[in-house]
Amino acid sequence: MNYRKFVMTFIVPLVLFSVVDTGLSRQTMKRITFEGEGFLIPEAGCLVTKDSTGLTVLDVMSPGMRPKEYAGLDIRQGDKILMANGVKLKSVKELQTLYEQAGVGSELKFGIARAGEKHLLAFKKADPALLPKRKMVMIDSGAAKVEKKK
Repeated sequence: MNYRKFVMTFIVPLVLFSVVDTGLSRQTMKRITFEGEGFLIPEAGCLVTKDSTGLTVLDVMSPGMRPKEYAGLDIRQGDKILMANGVKLKSVKELQTLYEQAGVGSELKFGIARAGEKHLLAFKKADPALLPKRKMVMIDSGAAKVEKKK
């Protein structure tokens, strides 16, 4: 069996099986540019950055791209994250540290401001080994904006 046939016969079906097995739909790739630090909260599928108004949800993955148990989390682009587990947050680094220090299975509670109203977002921290692998590559800096690639 030559190498090309091996790739077609074994690797391609394995990749197709993996996509079907996870139950996750395909999502359009996005190019997101922003200044400063960013942190991806994997369970919520959201990218948080800091702008002049505080910690802001810059982008959110569609519910179909999140693990099933987190698909119903109500987090939206533009939400302001005010606090986490009772601690007022001032920086992305504080959010990241608080998230990383939380144990797997522990409850994370986020105080969020949206359109003048306050909301509570609560979920259990997932085991990172069980979450879908995502890759975030930071290559640009500039004004925060989202571009969808078609």
